[in-house]
Amino acid sequence: MIGSVLSPCRTLSWHRFARSLGEKINVVYYIFIREKYVLNRLYSEEKLLDRLLENVLSSPGLFTLLKYEAELLPVYPRQILDEYVREINAEAKNAATRDTYQAWVKTLRHMRSLPGGKEAVRQIVAEWRDVYRRRKAMMEELNKL
Repeated sequence: MIGSVLSPCRTLSWHRFARSLGEKINVVYYIFIREKYVLNRLYSEEKLLDRLLENVLSSPGLFTLLKYEAELLPVYPRQILDEYVREINAEAKNAATRDTYQAWVKTLRHMRSLPGGKEAVRQIVAEWRDVYRRRKAMMEELNKL
């Protein structure tokens, strides 16, 4: 029904508009990410660690955390470990490939070296063994930990 109401010209116009809107959103997102990157560098250089921590914790994934971990860890060890726990548990909710499971095990190994990390990793592994017990590849990779 909708197809019969819209003319090809109008549909083409809609596609152009949607593409244009998508491009604008990408530009805004890029500017936002770039500004966060610049702010993080500034906070790091000026030793404004509380602000740096806030930005790092609000960044998705582990990339930014890994970048500034050495700087933040001496002052905020608990917050750094908590962020690792949050991120890796969020990732684990989705089934993945063996390569991804191997990367998670590598992250868990790293987490063990953090203050309080051994206990946190033990809890994560115990929980994953219970919750994700049907993910055979994951269980095999966890056995290598």
